[in-house]
Amino acid sequence: MSRLIYISVLIIILVILGCERSDNPIAPPNNNEGSSVTFYFEKPTSLDTLVVSAKAMVSAPGMDTIVVELTVNPNNVEGTIENIPAGPHRKFEISTFNADTTLTYYGHTFSDVPAGQVITVSITLYPVNHTGTVIVVGTFAPFPPPDEFALKFDGLNDWVDIGDRQALEFGESDFTLSAWFKSYSNGMHQQIIRKGINVTTLGEGRWTLGISPTNKIRVVLNDVTSYSDFVSLGSTDVTDGQWHHVAAVFDRDQALKVYLDGEIEIVDFAIVNFQGPILNNYPVNVYIGRNHTLNSIFNGLIDEVRVWNKTRTQQEIQADMNRHLIGNEIGLLAYWRMDEGEGQILTDLAGNNNGQLGSSSGMDQNDPQWVQTNFPYGN
Repeated sequence: MSRLIYISVLIIILVILGCERSDNPIAPPNNNEGSSVTFYFEKPTSLDTLVVSAKAMVSAPGMDTIVVELTVNPNNVEGTIENIPAGPHRKFEISTFNADTTLTYYGHTFSDVPAGQVITVSITLYPVNHTGTVIVVGTFAPFPPPDEFALKFDGLNDWVDIGDRQALEFGESDFTLSAWFKSYSNGMHQQIIRKGINVTTLGEGRWTLGISPTNKIRVVLNDVTSYSDFVSLGSTDVTDGQWHHVAAVFDRDQALKVYLDGEIEIVDFAIVNFQGPILNNYPVNVYIGRNHTLNSIFNGLIDEVRVWNKTRTQQEIQADMNRHLIGNEIGLLAYWRMDEGEGQILTDLAGNNNGQLGSSSGMDQNDPQWVQTNFPYGN
């Protein structure tokens, strides 16, 4: 087990509205211009190997998320975000990474950004271990933060209907599926995300990422030419009521690789026998939390579901599993962050694959519940 360093780093963020960064006294701001945020904190030498790179992000509903790389100097970290729109409840985030791009420290806070004023907000960075658990030190804002959620499925009849999305049929391409989940055994198959039906004789394409009745990760693939199932099972019991991250990499020229909490769980070379197109001859919806016959319902929480039209390496998976994405990353087809916290729509931040909770546009018994969560990284 890696040694956890209990240290609290205070970052003072100076928000200067409507003026350029300068050593001169602050001139009266022009309210028509965007805001600037200057990040600066002292970096102890003990963190040299843990803070090799850093990013700052500002986001809020109704504005485009802004991300900048911060400059890591021998004794400090600094940087500036320009053109932040004034408005309420802006979320300021700082993430630091080691040389392997593993998340090492994370912190955030919320602040209104009023036009024509100078304000300061502070962020405390918390050390993050390799399973994504945040070790809280010192005192900070309410925990978990108010805008971080997951969806809770009852194991009986809850689901999200993404609709028939041809972009998620993949054809002959390789792809990667990933999600955070917390599950409990219910004695049946559980679906995290899937597209396709169970009838192999129809020559229909299908892919699924879920959990077997024996509580192991289960991956299934059908192409339109094989008329049979490719099924691969993990060895770890994942229905322990703890948060886990799973990423399934479908490299059909090499092997299926499944990573559980960033470490290899499955390597299956039999996938090379399933290189035909993954297509559906008639509309087949993508579902989160269920299959098409309603006998494989997820029991637990699901968060941060991502679909890529490319294979991803273990290093890439480990680098991204403990942080939010923007949605414009290369190869990211769908990204359901699951932080809406209310309503019937699950928004895809990467494309047009929005989903509907339950069986209707209004609230019904098939809706999973929005619940606050402190995962995947204290969100």
